[in-house]
Amino acid sequence: MANVHFHAQSEYLFDQVDAQHPGLKQALVDDFKACVESFFDYRPPRFGKFDLYTRPPSLRGLDIWHIHICMPPRAGFPTHLEQRRMVCNRQEPERDASLVYVQGLIEEDEYCLLAMLYPYAHEKAENEQRMLWIADMARDFRDRY
Repeated sequence: MANVHFHAQSEYLFDQVDAQHPGLKQALVDDFKACVESFFDYRPPRFGKFDLYTRPPSLRGLDIWHIHICMPPRAGFPTHLEQRRMVCNRQEPERDASLVYVQGLIEEDEYCLLAMLYPYAHEKAENEQRMLWIADMARDFRDRY
């Protein structure tokens, strides 16, 4: 059974999104947990492509992942798309969203939701300081789990 945590330093990012879209914070946790517990066979409609962050280079080896998220009012990505094509459109930066997470290093049933990058997720992910902050949180979580 998967345990899903928020990192204390970044939970406010999820709270900000939840203020705009009430109930989304818990829905993301529920969807993420269902996805993980199915060994990633079940993909909630709002979950798109899963990608590993590799930039800046200091993130390599930390296994920090992000999921493209289809934001309300849309219910999900089009079902006819291959999962690798379910990405947020950079031409709609106000709808560009990603859920950033890391898995425990030793305790593989432990997951930490590190950040919700929204809106302008791609732009935010290109900010080196932000990504180094996320890397620090990932290291902290993996050191504990």
